[in-house]
This record gives sequence, structure tokens and C-alpha cells, in this order.
Amino acid sequence: MGDSKTAKLPGWEITDGSGNGLSFNAPMRVEKVSAPAHLRQAVNAANEAGFQLNGVRNTCLETSHALRAYLANRGHNATLVRSTFRHFPVEGWGANLGSSNRSSSGKGWAGHLTVECDGFLLDSTADQVNDSPTQTGERGTWVTPLILPLWERYEDGAYLFLEWADGSRGDYQRYYRQNGFSYQPVSRRIAWGETLELMVKIIESDRGEWMAGAA
Repeated sequence: MGDSKTAKLPGWEITDGSGNGLSFNAPMRVEKVSAPAHLRQAVNAANEAGFQLNGVRNTCLETSHALRAYLANRGHNATLVRSTFRHFPVEGWGANLGSSNRSSSGKGWAGHLTVECDGFLLDSTADQVNDSPTQTGERGTWVTPLILPLWERYEDGAYLFLEWADGSRGDYQRYYRQNGFSYQPVSRRIAWGETLELMVKIIESDRGEWMAGAA
């Protein structure tokens, strides 16, 4: 969720991808991240379920609740985490998710909800930055749902710096107050339960197709 926009920062250059994300000068190359298959499957299913049911991408509240529940039901230590995510494309304006409590319209919640699980940050609705109305011309990087390895200082508010193959940049930060999301109407089980059910169907369907192809 969230709709405030921020301009790209000048002077960024593509690195060799060897960065670990711990500093601005050593960003983590998104395309080189190796994430466990069960997390990739769950995150992608959550993203698809949220879009199928709502027709939009900015559904971080219900989608993250469903993702956390799915993983927790399967024995994983999954936690809801309020985060901020900024994306700066090479051309045009960027997007800033989760930097405040109120949207610019004064309606709804402008925070951004993610999940932490097995040492990774899971953002099943990171692709909502692609809908930024300020984008013009060539879009460049098309952001997908993200699964990023965490480091211990992230919990203390340190940034996690990212870079895509085309040179666009981004960063995540754990929001300084873990509040706001639990009181939203869509945080109730009755609101995100359908997303969870569809997630399970998508994952089971994917497994069925894989088994049929392997036969």
C-alpha cells in the first residue's frame, strides 16, 4: 500500500553484482538472489491470488496476512513486518511504499506490509511500484515480487540496498514503528481468508502440472 512518489537519485552506476546489500556502494543484485523454492512458490502464489481477487497489485495487507498464515501452517516461523520500499528506475520517477500512515487521499492506510521467514524478507506485492502513474517513456526494470536475504542489522532499522540488471536501484527498511496494520479491516481473517484459500489452490495446481509433466 502507499502512494507517495520520489525522484530517482543521480549518479548511480551498475556494479558487478558482488554486493551484499549492506551499504549503498555494495547493493544486492536482485537477479542473483537464490531463494528457497518453497518461498518462491508461496510468494508467487500470494501475488497471483491477490491480483485475481482484487484486480490490483496494492493489496499488501491481505496478501501478506495470507502468505504468513500459509507458511506458519506449514511449520515456518513467519512474521508480519511493516517495511518501506523505494524503487528508483533509470528513467523517470520512482515509487515510495510505506513511508507514512496516511495515503495522499486521506483514506486508508499508506504503510507497506511484508513477511519475514527463514531469514528472508518476502514482499509479495513489490510489483505494485510498476503502476506508478508518474512513469513516462520506457519503464526499464519490471519489478516482480521479491525474496531477499536479511542481515541482523535490518531489525535495527538498517537499509537493505538493491540493484537491478539495468542499473535501477532500490532499498528496504524496517519501519521504525511496527503499528497500524493489525487494526485495518482487511487484516481480519474474514478479509484475507479467501486469498489464502486461492493461494493453496494455485500451489496445488502448479504441483499437479509439474507431476503431469514429469510422468
